[in-house]
This record gives sequence, structure tokens and C-alpha cells, in this order.
Amino acid sequence: PKGCVVFAGSSTVRLWRTLADDMSPLPIVQRGFGGAKVNDVVHFMDRLITPHDPTMVVLYIGSNDLLDFAGNRPKSVEQMQNLYDALLGGLHERLPAARIVVLATFPSPLTARRAAEIQAVNDYVARTADEEPWLELIDGNSALRTPGGDPDRSLFTFDRVHLNRKGYAQWAQILRPRLLDHWRQQLH
Repeated sequence: PKGCVVFAGSSTVRLWRTLADDMSPLPIVQRGFGGAKVNDVVHFMDRLITPHDPTMVVLYIGSNDLLDFAGNRPKSVEQMQNLYDALLGGLHERLPAARIVVLATFPSPLTARRAAEIQAVNDYVARTADEEPWLELIDGNSALRTPGGDPDRSLFTFDRVHLNRKGYAQWAQILRPRLLDHWRQQLH
């Protein structure tokens, strides 16, 4: 459908089985795919995102780029900044009226050792959003941490990367009100 809210990115978006219910009444289109990296979303944006002419694009992407596991070579913070510039700039150029929301990459139990790099990338996106009125970073990571600041293992699946049902519910409590506010603002 045209004018919807497109959620795009990696398997974290694809596996969010309760996304439409969790974000109700927003009209959601789910366009996550397993193993996606930022350059994959750049490559496929004209097939997965722009045809919907969305009012809002919500992205969760970047964790696979920073993953240091199973032979994956993590990208540097500088490489990630360049990739985000290409992704966000490309989306804004194609969809100038759309609100673009980036969900902060969260350190999972498997990626916690890369927490500094993950935070540096999130900080870069936040600084970019401070300069661009069409862009926002929503950081729901506090809902996924223990009081000590570590990833809360009870919110992740057995693979220690993806959220479980309880994790998505925690994350949604932070994300949904913010997205609903943006939706209402764009309707007026």
C-alpha cells in the first residue's frame, strides 16, 4: 500500500512476527531480510521501500556489518558512516516527504564485545539526525539491557543475536509511542 510505514533492514525486522500488532494502528509493511547489511538495503531500496511511497521509513540495519563472528569481517566506524550517508541520503532523495527513523543498533550478547563501535555508529546517526529535520534516531536499547548495562540475555533467542518475543515487546514499548507521534505530526 502507498503511504504506509515501511520497516526495512535485517533479520531483526524480518523475524518481528508481532510487528503489525505491536505498532497498531500504523499501517505497517515489513521488508526485512536475513543477513542484510547497509549496502544491501542501499542496493534494494528501489525494490523494497520506495515503491510503497511511504510516509515513514523505519530502519534497523547495521548489526550484521559490525558482527565479528563466523568469518564476517566487521566494518570500521568510518566505513559505517559512509554507508549510512549513502543509505539515508538515497532514501531522502527518493522520498523527500518521508520521515526516516533509524532504530539504534543494539549490542546483543553475541556482539557485546563490539559495543564501543556500535555506540560510535549510533552516535554518528544521532548527530546526522540533529542536522536533518527529516531524520531521527530512536534508541530503544535501554529496554534491552540489564541494570548493569549488559545485554539482557532473557530478551534474546538461543542464537544470542535476535530478540525473542519478550525482547520485541520491550523494544516496542519505547518505539511505538515515538512512531505514533511522528505519524500524527505528518497527518497534520
